[in-house]
Formats: sequence, C-alpha cells, structure tokens
Amino acid sequence: MLRIAIQGIEGSYSAAAARTMFDCALVECPTFSAAIDSIRTFEADFAVLPFRNTICGLIVAVSELLAACDLEIAGEIEIRIDHVLVAKQSVTFDLLAAVLSHPAALEQCSKFLQKHSLRAIAASDTATAVKYVMENPDKQIAAIASWDAAAIYEASILAENIADAADNRTLFYAVSRKNAPRQR
Repeated sequence: MLRIAIQGIEGSYSAAAARTMFDCALVECPTFSAAIDSIRTFEADFAVLPFRNTICGLIVAVSELLAACDLEIAGEIEIRIDHVLVAKQSVTFDLLAAVLSHPAALEQCSKFLQKHSLRAIAASDTATAVKYVMENPDKQIAAIASWDAAAIYEASILAENIADAADNRTLFYAVSRKNAPRQR
C-alpha cells in the first residue's frame, strides 16, 4: 500500500484528495514542508498538496516549496470544497464568538464570518480545528471543516454551504521523487 503524506490529519481536504487519488495509508504532517520532507526521507511515496483554489487562488507556500525542490508532479485532482460550520453537540449558533480553521478555509468563508461577526482563528488544518473544538470546553468556538471531519469527530453541523462562492474547488498535486510509480 502506498504511503501518502498530507499536511493535516484524517478528515482534512488533503486526506480526501489523497484517498481519491490512491489506495493508501496516510502520513499525517504538521506542515507542507514536512510533507515534502517525508518523501525525501522515504517515509512517504507521494505527498498530496493543495495548489490552487477557485476562491483564494494559488497556495503560495506550496508553490514556493515545489519550485525549490527536486520533486515532480505525478498526478493531480480537483475536488469540491464544501465547508460546514461545526461545534460540540450542545452548542448553538448564538453562543459563538470565534471560528477556527486553516487560513485558506477562513479566507474562503470570510463573508460568512463577517456577516455573523465571528472572529477567525487560524489552525494548522480544517480537521485539526474540529478535533480541537471537540476537545475544548469553550462553547464559544466552532470550526470550519469538511463533512468528513464533522462525521469523524462527531461534531454538530450549525451551518452548511458557507463558502463565499458556491462552486469552491481546490486543485491538488501528487508529488513524488523522480520516476516514482504514477497514481491509479
């Protein structure tokens, strides 16, 4: 089974892209750089990284890392990004003051956050934000994440389709060492 590095954890959009592209075991990494390094150290066969989003454009950090490394693009996939607002089961929308998520997700939902006067707090990825919210006793925080993350962490969905544009998509690249086997 292929080992695929992602920035984030199970339930993140990167995990969904990796599982769509490959029959794989995930190598969860805290940063994009760590995901790329996992290929170099042979901990992973590929890294699946977000490259461009229809709302916020090029993921600059990933673009710069790819330009500076000796890896090659071995495949790509574009997936629909369907953000939901999630919280603990006992939390209601009127209690909320702040929302955690990956900076790109916060940017993609900025109009929703402004409309409801919710403070945006950056997290390492969308699924980690949900995990944090579910483990934290504070009932004034929620997370923006995927339906998958909501299900995995048994979060309550407070709002659906919250992105600034209805057709929100992200292009992901699978990157590998030179001459590695290709995606299925």
